[in-house]
Amino acid sequence: MASACLNNWLDEGKDLMAMLPYLRAYMGHGSLNETAYYIHILPENLMKSSAVDWNKFNAMFPEVAV
Repeated sequence: MASACLNNWLDEGKDLMAMLPYLRAYMGHGSLNETAYYIHILPENLMKSSAVDWNKFNAMFPEVAV
C-alpha cells in the first residue's frame, strides 16, 4: 500500500516530502519517521529524482555507528 502510493506520487512528479504527512495520517503512524521508512523500498531511480529532498530526509534519521 505505502510503496504503491509513493510510486504513484513519484510517477506523477509530486514532492514526496510534502506528501508524506498525508500518508502518515492515512496509515495512522505516530511519527513521520515511521512513514518515511517506506521510501527505502522504492526503485533506484528515486535516488536520482528531485521528488525527495535528500538532505531533509537524511536529517530525519540519526547516524548509526557501525
